[in-house]
Amino acid sequence: MWFSVALVIFGALLDYLPALQSIIDPKYYGIIFASVGVTVAILRYVTKKPINP
Repeated sequence: MWFSVALVIFGALLDYLPALQSIIDPKYYGIIFASVGVTVAILRYVTKKPINP
């Protein structure tokens, strides 16, 4: 869940802060988003139990 929150915040920053867009070259966006997707899939596969508070 925390990874998803961080992803949403990062996506919002990319949309609203053009200065951040200059840090990451647009040619790497596809690789970044594919890596995020694979990471989410792996984390979902590995975690079978709910998080205990």
